Amino acid sequence: MAGLTREREQSLDARLAMCPRSPAAVLERPLRERAAVFAQRRAK
Repeated sequence: MAGLTREREQSLDARLAMCPRSPAAVLERPLRERAAVFAQRRAK
């Protein structure tokens, strides 16, 4: 299960690098959540 989570996070990271938004609602929320993780890490 941890491997799937890691792959999902890597996929979201790659998608964020291309474009931080998505017209697909099903992808928009995970992208925003992953972007928030990056923002928290940068703030530290």
